Amino acid sequence: MVASDDTVIAEGGFPDRALALRCVEEKQVLLTKDRHLAATVAGNAPVVLVPANGIEEAPRTLRTALIDWQHAPFTRCIVDNRLLVTASPDLTTREPERSRAAGGPLRM
Repeated sequence: MVASDDTVIAEGGFPDRALALRCVEEKQVLLTKDRHLAATVAGNAPVVLVPANGIEEAPRTLRTALIDWQHAPFTRCIVDNRLLVTASPDLTTREPERSRAAGGPLRM
């Protein structure tokens, strides 16, 4: 197996049951194109069966299965992706009235 900080790549010949056990023990998500391996792990650890029908479908599958868009909404700038911070109270006077009516903190 080849490992980095949060990813392990199983090399050919690594037994399915051993890989399934490792996913369970480490509370990891298994990404695989192997239907048999996915079935072996299913119910014991999270599994994402990546489609084998082309490069375009794989990112969609991963996005749908792994990215929680509601985890931290409106916390990053849509221009440069920096984390937004709560604006100082003096800046709220420059906020349009209709934005103030929406409620919540002003972020910048």
